[in-house]
Formats: sequence, C-alpha cells, structure tokens
Amino acid sequence: MIRTDPKTVRGSGFRKKLTKEQGPPPSDGFDADHKVELCVGGADCTSSNGQWLESGPNRSSGPKIYNKVKEDPLGTVYDKVKLEENNGG
Repeated sequence: MIRTDPKTVRGSGFRKKLTKEQGPPPSDGFDADHKVELCVGGADCTSSNGQWLESGPNRSSGPKIYNKVKEDPLGTVYDKVKLEENNGG
C-alpha cells in the first residue's frame, strides 16, 4: 500500500457503478465501499475494489485508516499492515 491523495483518484458515481456491476445492495443499511481505501492506494474501480459493506463498519473504518496516515507524506509505502476484526463491538 502507498499513501495517496484520495482527491486525485476519486471519480464520481461509485455507488451507481457498483449497483450496475454487482446489483443493488443486499438490504438497506449497506454502503458502496472501497475494499482498499483510496488514501492508501486503493483504486476507484468498482470491479476490482468495490463491495457492499454494512454502513456502520464502513463509516467507522475509513476515518480510522485516514487518521492513521493523514500526516504521512504522499508516497509513503506501508508494508506492514494489521487488519482488525470486527467482533461486534
């Protein structure tokens, strides 16, 4: 992963594109999500980096990741990444 500026890679219509490619969300309460956040090099591409994710976990994980990397210079390489499990609390 590499630190990037999400504003330079973000397009528009991600949710609309994801719906077209994967169908509508499973139910209310789901967001169109980037599997790999844009701020750490994820592509703004629904076919390779898009998924439906429950709104709660999606809306809390993005800011957590961004807050960890926001002070790092663009181009910083992250080669040791620890994923957290969401165990319901």
